[in-house]
Amino acid sequence: LNSQKRWPLASLTKLMTAVVSSKNLNPEAVITLTEANFTIPPNQKSLLKVGDRYTAGDLLKIMLISSSNEAAEALAGFYGRANFVLDMNSQARKWGMTQTYFNDPTGLSVSNQSTIRDIQKLVERIYENFPDIFSITRNRTLTVKELGSGIVRFASSTNNFSGRPDFLGGKTGYTDEA
Repeated sequence: LNSQKRWPLASLTKLMTAVVSSKNLNPEAVITLTEANFTIPPNQKSLLKVGDRYTAGDLLKIMLISSSNEAAEALAGFYGRANFVLDMNSQARKWGMTQTYFNDPTGLSVSNQSTIRDIQKLVERIYENFPDIFSITRNRTLTVKELGSGIVRFASSTNNFSGRPDFLGGKTGYTDEA
């Protein structure tokens, strides 16, 4: 139904963020979170804090499991945010996602838009070429270690299907506009 209609992507954007991160970042690279990575209002609680240090691989997991905007921004910022978003759009074009546009790595921007047909292309390409992304999303919970303090942090999935044996993987997303 309306498979060619464009809609805001919300956190489904993070699937492409995961692709670009997987292609371009060493999972062992250490990334320090900065104030620029925090786009949520101060009254919301985040697993991550300014000054925390994580591997890129752990930030990828946090982003996919708990839908962390801060983790998405940290990954993009480490690479160079403007170039990261350019690479997101370039990858979409390479995969024939002609009705898709990314404005940020989180999905908070209403300008991040796509169609159901293009999302199907994205999901198929991830399933074929980046199976680790969906493997991560199948987890109900995860633990990661903040490298500066050694503190172990826990994250829970935003996806009600995670943890089910018949779940192949995926991502949830919500904004009022989407």
